[in-house]
Parts: sequence; C-alpha cells; structure tokens
Amino acid sequence: MSSDASQEREQRQTTLREVLALLLLWAVGFGLLRTLPIVPGALLLAVLAVAVQLWLVCAKAPRLIMHLALWSALLMYYFAILRSR
Repeated sequence: MSSDASQEREQRQTTLREVLALLLLWAVGFGLLRTLPIVPGALLLAVLAVAVQLWLVCAKAPRLIMHLALWSALLMYYFAILRSR
C-alpha cells in the first residue's frame, strides 16, 4: 500500500523543469496567435491539443503536468476562437 501511495504522490508532484516547459508552451502558443493569421494559428493549437490528448490516452499513468498542458492548449485554442470574432 505504501508503494501505491508514494506512486500517486509522485504523479501529483511537478518539477520546475515541467512547469517551465508548460510556460514555454504558453509562450509559443500565444506567440503563434500573435504572429500567424488566426486560422493557421488556431489549427496548430487544435493539433497540439489533440496530440496531448492522444498522449494522455496512451500513457499508462499520466502526470498532472500533462493534464495542465492539455487544458492550457484548449484554453489557448479558446482564446484563438475569441480573437477570430
């Protein structure tokens, strides 16, 4: 039981490297939205969101940071939709 609890705790913990990678995802995503026309930028963000979702489905025990990355990509896609209106 203690190994299950420690494994679950490890799944919830994030490292500084993972948080910085997520921050890089946000910076690149918003940079794409700023520089590209809205349709290709939104398309790239949609592909990114689908890729992260597929990774989450295929991963045996996805880490918390990957769930945050998925929701971040979906949120950026939502911002792209709002910007196009």
